Amino acid sequence: MCGRYVAASPPDEVAAYFGADAPTAELAANYNVAPTHDVLGVVEGRPDTEAAGRRLLEAFHWGLVPRWAKDVKIGNRMINARADGVATKNAFRSAFTRRRCIVPADGFFEWRKAVDDPKRKQPYFIHRADGEQLALAGLWERWLDPANDDTDGLQRLLVPAPDELLVAHAVDTAVGNVRNRGAELIDPIVPDDPGFAATLG
Repeated sequence: MCGRYVAASPPDEVAAYFGADAPTAELAANYNVAPTHDVLGVVEGRPDTEAAGRRLLEAFHWGLVPRWAKDVKIGNRMINARADGVATKNAFRSAFTRRRCIVPADGFFEWRKAVDDPKRKQPYFIHRADGEQLALAGLWERWLDPANDDTDGLQRLLVPAPDELLVAHAVDTAVGNVRNRGAELIDPIVPDDPGFAATLG
């Protein structure tokens, strides 16, 4: 999972794209979503509720608090689960088995080091070439189809996106400050050092 992403599409459009009920509480467009922010996630309604069998777009707080945690502040550190450990690590195993979600995103940010100066980093905005939504895998403490506990089968879904699906362009370093949340953060720029472009691969 990336550490920063964009969630700016209207929630009703996001809900329609994922075949989900629109959220009751809408979140403002955010071009710089960071850990501890509130985010939208697609989940399946619990079997014991009137939403059973329906997909819902609901608000969550980014930072997983495992059921065994004694302090909710642990969620500030549980912001990212790797595919190679999500089924076995104690912090994520239970949520991966029963409480999975889709985190809709317009795109995400990654930083690349300059070839000639590793201390300098250039942010890039990565998004689908066709402009459609990305579906990032997420966990929470309920997911899509809570009855599906086939973790081996689920783990086979955790693969990188095909190369032709995503495109990237350099963006301003202002994205490094989480207080900046405007649409200008995804405007393309020409990096001041051609070495940055060479590292994107």
